[in-house]
Amino acid sequence: MCRTSHREFIFFVFLPTATYRQGVYQLNDNVEVDPSFGAIGGGWSNYLGWDAWGSAIAGGVFDTITTQIGFIGGGRDNHVDNFNDFGSGIGTGQSNYTNANLGFIGGGESDTLLGDFSGIGSGRNNTVTTNGLASVIPGGDTLISNSYAQTVVGYNNIKSNAVTKAQAVAGGTGSPMENPLFIIGNGTTAANPANAFEVSYDGHSIVTDVLGPVGGRSYTVGGTYADNTVVAWGDISSSGGINASFGIASVTPGTGLDQGSYLIQLKSTQNFASATITVTLEQDDTTGLSSINQSLTPPAVLASGVIPEAGSCGLYVDASQIGILAPPYQNAFIVHTRAGNATSCLLAPHAFFFKVCARPN
Repeated sequence: MCRTSHREFIFFVFLPTATYRQGVYQLNDNVEVDPSFGAIGGGWSNYLGWDAWGSAIAGGVFDTITTQIGFIGGGRDNHVDNFNDFGSGIGTGQSNYTNANLGFIGGGESDTLLGDFSGIGSGRNNTVTTNGLASVIPGGDTLISNSYAQTVVGYNNIKSNAVTKAQAVAGGTGSPMENPLFIIGNGTTAANPANAFEVSYDGHSIVTDVLGPVGGRSYTVGGTYADNTVVAWGDISSSGGINASFGIASVTPGTGLDQGSYLIQLKSTQNFASATITVTLEQDDTTGLSSINQSLTPPAVLASGVIPEAGSCGLYVDASQIGILAPPYQNAFIVHTRAGNATSCLLAPHAFFFKVCARPN
């Protein structure tokens, strides 16, 4: 005798259910406080506030929108805030927050966007402040943008002073245009921020890497370091007038018996650990040029004085070290120009050129 048997299977399908209680729609613990034209596509425990009209949360968990025409794509614990603003969004990520008009955070973690028309691409712990109108942090770690149209990359940068749009578009030189428009951060921690490179609003760039003294690390050919750049140069007349210069605050010539001495104060407010100073006397001598160009007639003597006799002290120049003077002259040095005879070298006014290369403290 043959027996046949069969088994019965029961399948349970759980479908999300929507309920409406006192003006609040709930779906899978998602909450829509009756926003006009707003929607939550999926996820769990997401929230659209009462003023979030035209806003949408595509998915994710614990995401919140309390502004008009906002958007969250997904992620967790993201928040688009402020019913007075509109049009901001967060793509994905975790614990990101925006409270700005028409701003966007692409992703990342714990990023904060407060500047209108600004953006954060990704990264973590990055902040665009309310001063950061139209600024951007493409990505990075613990960065701060605090100025109009500023771009910040890297990690642990130094927060800049704020520059407004009106100040930036007005142009000009000096403060506030000397503040950075572009920053590359390279601080060791948030408590020890630093910048590797800056470009200011008025167009100059700043490098901060100090190569160091002999015996330190090797240099990169073609590289620019803070201690291999010229910090000042000048074309100084015999009376102490500045014909042309860079980085000079003042030149004070000596008087009386001190004629031929010049106190040169640099404009930099940064103290220098060491410096090299090159000084050259100006001599507009055209002797010998007639053999090159027949139209040039050389003078019989040097334009700035008589050619010294052989064996005499002659014309020469020297300079002191930088930093030997007390404040406020810690960034000053002294130049002596001399025109002596066969037995002595006396101070005498004379035009000269100089150049200073220095290493910052």
